[in-house]
Amino acid sequence: MINLIIIAAGNGKRMGNINIPKVLYPVNGVPNLKRIITNALESEVFDSIDLVIKDSAISSFEKFLDDNKFDIKINLMPINSGLGDGHAILSAYNSYYQPNKNSILVWGDVYVDSAMIFRELSDIGKSFNNNFSSIVIPVSNEKNPYVTILADSAMRIISADFSKLGEVHSEGFHDQSVFYINNEVVYDSLQKMHDVLWKNGQYITTSKELNFLHILHYLKNIKHPANCYITEYPTESFNSIEDLLKLENSV
Repeated sequence: MINLIIIAAGNGKRMGNINIPKVLYPVNGVPNLKRIITNALESEVFDSIDLVIKDSAISSFEKFLDDNKFDIKINLMPINSGLGDGHAILSAYNSYYQPNKNSILVWGDVYVDSAMIFRELSDIGKSFNNNFSSIVIPVSNEKNPYVTILADSAMRIISADFSKLGEVHSEGFHDQSVFYINNEVVYDSLQKMHDVLWKNGQYITTSKELNFLHILHYLKNIKHPANCYITEYPTESFNSIEDLLKLENSV
């Protein structure tokens, strides 16, 4: 069994004027984070959960855990967020532990309606890890993906293109917001990326953030590429109230 890392430290600005963290917002009446944790438990893959949250939202998450008595160890990891999901992960590593094992990482705003993607990824991730793959990512082929995963014929990942940065594709592999990761490799890679990209109090990237998926290009460059596979259990995610309403109508 392995641990699950849930990244729930985003600002959620595109959700508009809501008074709770985005991951606690109900989707069809159920807080999204509760749905993730419930399916994680049902998968019987995990022995603990690390919940990376924004430090200003501690009370909201403490109340959530008091209201929902989950039968698994859940560690709250508050951080000072706002500099990208890659920075959030790096901050959690630096503040709470030096990574020494594999984990499954999931974004808190992904709608997980089945335990099966966790079981599938755990099994496939372990098989890839026998060949020391750094990251394994389930993908689906989609029209106009928000992020397009670029891979070779052997499903070794070359890079990731972001539509919000103008890197638009009409069709391609889209990540499912869940990842099997070698913590040691991910930590070392993010730290080295931070050291290069952090200048004069900000990141010298187009988005001014350290984005986790940019690690894919870095790993390819150091000849330690991540891998992807087409999942049988695709997920959905939401960034705005409009996205959430569409999601509720589709599930």
